Amino acid sequence: MARRKPGRMSNLGEKAFKKTEQELADEEVKLLLETSIDWESLRPKVTNAADYDQLINIVNESTQRNESIAQLSNRLKQLGEESLVLAKKVVKLLA
Repeated sequence: MARRKPGRMSNLGEKAFKKTEQELADEEVKLLLETSIDWESLRPKVTNAADYDQLINIVNESTQRNESIAQLSNRLKQLGEESLVLAKKVVKLLA
């Protein structure tokens, strides 16, 4: 059986997926920003200590400055993809 070409609905589906993914990312960043985190208790569950230390510094600095979710999200994106993956892992550990 031949593969079907993606139709117009696939583009809409992709847009909906990206929007949902972004909304979830915003919720994850909000959790980092608004939750009191015992960073040291999570440290043994994280493999990259340098990225983890950077994540702690960024979240703490954003919290002290009372920054918005968007500002913290931008800081996390500047660290790179590995740090975003680490941030998501930390959020899952908090849940």
